[in-house]
Amino acid sequence: MMQSNSFTKIPGATYAISNTGPLISAFQSNSFELITKVFPTVFISTVCMAELEDHGWKDEIQAASPQLIVMKLTSNEENRGRCVKTSKYEEKEKVAETKNKEENMESNCKDSLSVREQLIEESTAMAKYALTSGLAVPNDIVENLEAFSHQKITVTGPEGESAKEKPVQDQSQGKSDIRELNTIHAKLTRIVEPAKPRTILLLDKEGRKKGLFKFLGPVPFIRRMILAALICLVLFIIISLSPIINDEKDAWDMFKHHGFELLLKEFFLLCAAGLGASFTALFRANRYIAACTFDPKYESSYWVRFTLGIIAGMILATLIPIEKSVESDFAKPLLAMLGGFSADVVYRIIERLVETVASFVRGDPQMQLESQTQEIKAKAAEDEAKKSFQLASDLMKVQDQIGTGMKTEEIKKKIGALIGKLTDTD
Repeated sequence: MMQSNSFTKIPGATYAISNTGPLISAFQSNSFELITKVFPTVFISTVCMAELEDHGWKDEIQAASPQLIVMKLTSNEENRGRCVKTSKYEEKEKVAETKNKEENMESNCKDSLSVREQLIEESTAMAKYALTSGLAVPNDIVENLEAFSHQKITVTGPEGESAKEKPVQDQSQGKSDIRELNTIHAKLTRIVEPAKPRTILLLDKEGRKKGLFKFLGPVPFIRRMILAALICLVLFIIISLSPIINDEKDAWDMFKHHGFELLLKEFFLLCAAGLGASFTALFRANRYIAACTFDPKYESSYWVRFTLGIIAGMILATLIPIEKSVESDFAKPLLAMLGGFSADVVYRIIERLVETVASFVRGDPQMQLESQTQEIKAKAAEDEAKKSFQLASDLMKVQDQIGTGMKTEEIKKKIGALIGKLTDTD
């Protein structure tokens, strides 16, 4: 087979340039001779040649000579080809990026509800909640809400796309409907108090969903927290079966153990703290859910308290010095669980320890108070002495003025002024 950068062109002939796919199809069907009757010469690149040989068509390539010619590109032609390929690749990337942005914007628009849709959904959920709870709902509210629900004409989109609402009213009618919906929403909110519209809508949506773990709780947060509690409980039970977990003296002293034994005991305390932290989180959240006042925006705060509880349990069980009320040290897991249950208590304990350490730096508060009292007394005595010296100086001036023949009335005024300074309490 010939490799060349130049060839003799036959006048009036048409030449073909091919890649790997068409040639493989021609070799498989034994139709390469038919191609050469239309195209006297077929050109391929060196890369195409290597791919054909890798696929096992070396004998067919030899048989196709001299009609099959391998053209080796010059360096300039290779650079031009790379530029074209790069520009096409960049163009495809830009098209894909634009498409992703459009899909994200469309998804955000689908996820976000309009005010009208939000009012209808929350009002419908509150009406169902009130009716199923035996609360009295006025007839006009139910009738108007049902009418608003049927005003939504939906257009079914392709599979995977949500239905879109078709406008059925003009702008003035839309404003009137919004006002009416807002009034209905406000009345229903007062009827279902202390339950919150957001919580009722959340429970209504979750109640219509199906899932394997729905039995664990009515909302996703409760299900995730129960799973965390179950994991801590299972690990707590499994680790407790180990002979390393015992009630021997100093069994839980982290400074007298090392290696895997210490790691297992610390993990046991960690599970105990996790049990306490998950218990208090579930207990608090269950009260809000039972009253339909649970707000999903505070879900992150529950996980923060759960993490703080685990940390507090470990600190209380391993680091904070607590006097032993019993001979056994087996109360350490209990301390870890209590710390997980109430991180606030551990925080106050640490805060008190910090104040105690700070008192050693600042000194005894009673001694500080006595020192401040002495400073005040010394300053008062100094001010009194200055006042006495000033009064004595003024008396001496009056005495000198009497010797110079001062009138009696002026002398009385001077003495009166001195008496006023003497009796001044400022």
